[in-house]
Amino acid sequence: MKSRLLALAICCLTVPSAFGQGFDNINVPGIGPVTATVGFSPGPLVGCEVQSRFPAGQKITTPFVVYVIADRTSTHSAPLTLEFREILPNGRVGEREVSHFSFPAGVTGKCNTKQFDRIDEPGTHRFQWFYNGVEIGRQTVDVN
Repeated sequence: MKSRLLALAICCLTVPSAFGQGFDNINVPGIGPVTATVGFSPGPLVGCEVQSRFPAGQKITTPFVVYVIADRTSTHSAPLTLEFREILPNGRVGEREVSHFSFPAGVTGKCNTKQFDRIDEPGTHRFQWFYNGVEIGRQTVDVN
């Protein structure tokens, strides 16, 4: 009976992929181990906190925000190159942005967002986030 209850609890606590997906202990050069959560939100994040979510089972509609919330275990100052990629339904690269930041000494968390006001090509899109050339998160979703 205990195993059935545990399975039920895990099932009910699982977050649908349209709301956020976690990636643990990714070793990023110059930064160290990173744990990241990537996801989609109908509105902006406030202080790295997701304020709203799409209803379960609903296709994502514009406008929406894609986000990555990352935490690292190290506390040293470190340069950070952030790359965001959108892979379109036909396999081509859509939006792509590269930005240069840093993790200041003592700072362990960082969040970045990208807003989409419209999508010209509906269908299955893949969104990827990279820190210093290493993929720290990705998510695939159907967009209307």
